[in-house]
Parts: sequence; C-alpha cells; structure tokens
Amino acid sequence: MVEISGVAAGYFKGVDGLNAKGQSVSFQDGDDLFLKKLAASPGGRIEQVVMKQGSGLSSDLAKWAAACRDGQYDKRRVELVRNDNAGNETRRWSLVGCWPKQWKTGADPKSAEAIVFVVEDMQIA
Repeated sequence: MVEISGVAAGYFKGVDGLNAKGQSVSFQDGDDLFLKKLAASPGGRIEQVVMKQGSGLSSDLAKWAAACRDGQYDKRRVELVRNDNAGNETRRWSLVGCWPKQWKTGADPKSAEAIVFVVEDMQIA
C-alpha cells in the first residue's frame, strides 16, 4: 500500500529503487602514501523509486502527478507499507521530499503500469 501525506493512495505489486548510495570524502594524511576515505554524511542518497503495477489509485494521486507535470512541484512524504497476507503491516519505508516524475497509465483510470518518484531522502521503520 502507498500513503501520501498520511492518506491511502493505492496498491502496487512491485517497487524498484529502494537502495541508498553512501557518500564519501577521500583524503591523504601528511606523508602517508595511502588514500583514505571517510563518510561524507550520515545515511545515503536515493534518487528515484519506481512503483509498478498500481491499482485502486486515488484521484488525488493522479491530480498531484498532473500538477507536477504542469510545473507545480509539491514535494510530499510518500509511505510504502508492506503487509502480510493477513493485512498486518510488516515494514514501512518513508520517502521524504517526493514528487512524481513519470506516470505510465494503465487501461483503468485507477491503475498505472508504473509511477516514477524523485526522492530526496528515505527512512526505514
């Protein structure tokens, strides 16, 4: 399930891009011959997340995507919630500062083949 700003927005069968890339800084100490690396910042950087085979999508999600397509970028928090077969939440990913970059529509107006979100930060709960 996907929640946008705390409101259920639909269901997706698959998600790609939930990986973060760490950043590092290289330095050399005095006359040491070896180059060393330090973490540049805590956490990592995520660039985009692709949600696949969406169904039951809310009209608010479609309106948000249309507004972003028209140049009105409204960054929001997107929550990806994984549930077990009984419907109990087993994991949650919070994507911060998101906006839809691309929307591939399905045959039904409440479905989508894929939605690509640009993401500023990710938190795992």
